[in-house]
Order: sequence, then structure tokens, then C-alpha cells
Amino acid sequence: MTSARFLLRIPLLQRTAFGLLAAATVAACSGSNGADFGDADASGVDAAVEAGGPAEDATVPPHDAGPSSIDATVPSADAAPPPTDSGHDAAPDASTGDAAVDAADAGDAADASVICDTQSCTGCCAAGQCVSGTSKSACGTGGLACAVCSASSQTCTAGACAGIVLFGGLNSTSLSDTWTWNGSGWKQQTVTGPPARYGASMSALGGTVVLFGGNGPSVYGDTWTWDGASWTARGGSAPSARYLTATATLGGNVVLFGGAGAGGPLGDTWTWNGSAWTKRNVQGPSARYGASMAALGGSLVLFGGHDGTHYLNDTWTWDGATWTGHGVNGPSAREVAAMATLGGNVVLFGGDNGSPAALADTWTWNGSVWTSVNVSGPSARYAASMATLDGSVVLFGGTDGNTKVSSDTWTWNGTAWTLRSGIGPSARFSASIAWIGSP
Repeated sequence: MTSARFLLRIPLLQRTAFGLLAAATVAACSGSNGADFGDADASGVDAAVEAGGPAEDATVPPHDAGPSSIDATVPSADAAPPPTDSGHDAAPDASTGDAAVDAADAGDAADASVICDTQSCTGCCAAGQCVSGTSKSACGTGGLACAVCSASSQTCTAGACAGIVLFGGLNSTSLSDTWTWNGSGWKQQTVTGPPARYGASMSALGGTVVLFGGNGPSVYGDTWTWDGASWTARGGSAPSARYLTATATLGGNVVLFGGAGAGGPLGDTWTWNGSAWTKRNVQGPSARYGASMAALGGSLVLFGGHDGTHYLNDTWTWDGATWTGHGVNGPSAREVAAMATLGGNVVLFGGDNGSPAALADTWTWNGSVWTSVNVSGPSARYAASMATLDGSVVLFGGTDGNTKVSSDTWTWNGTAWTLRSGIGPSARFSASIAWIGSP
């Protein structure tokens, strides 16, 4: 979406009459909630992978290679954004997918009260029990804001217990649906929010998530917040319109770096304190888009990206005031790799290096050294979405850059990848994802 391989593919997809989903056989929505939405091509997956159900991977028209350039006004065929509650993009025969989705939603409605392990309600939901009068900040890791907590039943209301939020992304068109993951399954949230887009930055700050920018019918420079139940558009001055920025949270600020703007790659640093954006006048990494960033301890680590000509493999850290370059060996040069934090390590997966095939390697960063982890897991992909919840990293979707866009969900526990089962968002890549809660 950003290099010759990444940017030039997007206009091609958006000009396609039926797009990716209409060309695919979407089967994951045709079963019960226990059906896998796994990657049909994933091979060599270790023993932790749960045995299979139907795949929901979509077929992508092959892309044409071309000179590297940034076209921030990407032509779009989706003049009107899809409805905000259209998370299950219709295949040519919608009778299979939508019927199953309706059935799943009916099941949720019938069981309106479910236990939400380590989530927070009006007070705090600890080990599935609501603790009234407990402040959200005291909920600990995974303590999240839930809309309703029943003191009598000691349970949280279904749909309110969401630890990870996922928004939008790209398939045949840019998307505008909102989904939440509570540690065991996905649930679509029927809400109105930002216009359809992909490549937006998103990160948590306290009990909210802030989303900035992205691309779709146009390149955006707007700011939105999600409080666990609804989206709110925020005003005020902000960074210039851009997408594929690097973002993560450090202390009391969301940090945003670079991205693809109207004039090419950007190299500026901004912070969001919950109410306003501030430009930081600092020297740091070279201008780039598609870099990956995550928090570890008292700093953020940024890796790779694309500068409009070259794929990058440099490592930088941000301590809240200063960028520091690290001359260390690590992953090969790439952009749009998935990255998140787990325990004392940042984990990085996959990415795009311009080769015919995407990458499928797993790396960890401990604050000073990169380590390659020799494990089987998700198939090769880039622009997957990844965030952390309750002791595991959650990875969703992505594309191999050739014929497939994925809709599978994987978790990483620090040593192994596990394919998760259930019905979830439709196949997509470059969706925005974040954990809602204080790191």
C-alpha cells in the first residue's frame, strides 16, 4: 500500500468492479460460533493450532509492479462509505454468511449477561466478578470499561466486555465497521463512527482509544476517540492528513511518527495528551511510512518502514523527549510489519520487503537486542493488525500481496502461535487495532 508494491496495489483493488470479497468463496460465516475463521493456506502450523473449519480468505487480483511512489490521493471506487454496521461484507450469495451472523447475534441477545474475565464494569470485573466502587485504574492489566455491571448477577453485559477494538481496513473497498475482541471471540459493534478508511493510526490512552488519519475515499487528518461504547469526533489543530503512520502510547501520551502525506513520506513527531495534539520539534528517524512501533518499559521502539525509495531496517527508541538510533542487527528491511508488546518483549511479525512473497518471520526485541524466534505460525502476510490483551498478543488479517486477504485470528503467548476459532471480521488488511485500557 505504500511502496511500489503497496501503494500501487490499492488503486487496482479499488478499481476492481466486484473487489476481493465478490471474487472469493467466503465460508467462515456459514457455520456455528465454533467454526474456525482460519487461514486455509496456513501450513506447518505447530501443535498449538486448533483444527480447522472453513476459511474466509479472499482472493486478490495479482498486482503489477511499478516504480516506487506515493500517491496520497489514491483513486477510489468506493465513493460512498459502506454502512458502519457492515462488518460482514457480502459475498455474491449473502444467504450463507449473513444468516450465520444473524444467528450468532441472536445467540448473544438470548444470553444477555456473560462473565468477562479480568474486565471492568461500572467498577471492576475481576475474575468474572463485578467489584463495585473500584476505580477503573485499579483494575490492573486487562481492566477495561464495560457499559453495564449487574450487582445482583455479578456479571457484565454481553457486548460491553471488549479488550481490543478493531476499526476499518481495506479489501475491495475501504471499511468502516467496528469490532471488539474480549479474549475469546469477536463481536461487531453497531455504532456510527469515522468514515471508511484503512491505514489509520490507533492507540489507547487511559480508558479511550484515539484514531487519527487514514486513507479511503480521501486522505484524512481527523481525530476520533472510542470509549468502549461510541465514537466521538474531536476538533482542534492536528497533524496534517496522512496514513500508515507509526503510533504507540508512552505514559500519558499517544505518540505519532511519520506516515504518507500529500507531499510524500513524513518525518515529524506528534503527541496526543487526551485532548490536544502537540508537535514535538525533535530530530529523529528519517521520513517514512509503514514503520512499526510499540512500547516497552519507559520507551517506544520503532522499526523499519519505507522512505519512498527504499525499505528500511533501522531501530529507534523514543523516551518521551528524544529519539535514539540503535545500530543493532535485527529483522531484514520491511514495511507494515505487525508489532505489539508482551511482557518484557516487543514481538514483530511479517511485513513487506518488495519480494513476490510477503514475510512470515517472528522476532522479539528486549530493549537492546533483536532475536529471531524459529516457530511456525500465521502464513506470510503484511499489514496485519496486532495488539495485546491479558497475556497474549492478538493478530488479525493481513494480505500476502498477491492473491489472498486473510480473516484469521492468531494469538502469541510468548513461545507459540495459536490459530483461534470463531466468526469474526471479514477479510481485510491495514485495519486499525488497539487495546482499550491503560498500558
